[in-house]
Amino acid sequence: MPHPQTVHYNVTVPEFAVIGVYGRRNVEPSPVQYDFFHVVDGSMIENRRDRYKRNTKRSTRLFSSSFIHHMEEGLWYIFLYNDNDSPQKVTLLGKKHTKAMTGCPKDCLGRGDCIDGQCQCEPGYQGWACSESK
Repeated sequence: MPHPQTVHYNVTVPEFAVIGVYGRRNVEPSPVQYDFFHVVDGSMIENRRDRYKRNTKRSTRLFSSSFIHHMEEGLWYIFLYNDNDSPQKVTLLGKKHTKAMTGCPKDCLGRGDCIDGQCQCEPGYQGWACSESK
């Protein structure tokens, strides 16, 4: 990261995948040492038509989850951990977060507080807009 910025990540997973997304600056992350960590559980992502797409070749439902993270200057290592017994096809995209930081996505759906433009979810909820149940 050439300079500090906020990054918007989008993770797409199959319905029954459970993926841990770890990030750490300047050193590879481990399960106990990281700068950020997010769980993406395909079975827990809210089932909305606009939140998933069907893979026509295998009829696998793919679900997307998003989160934002402020990243300081430095070399960042991103690690994906598959907590499933079988291989999973996962897509991770990151881009500079450009939305005005004055509000929160979907007002956190009433499941959290908006602090500095980021949802701080109530217990039992997680995700960019507090849309995922834990």
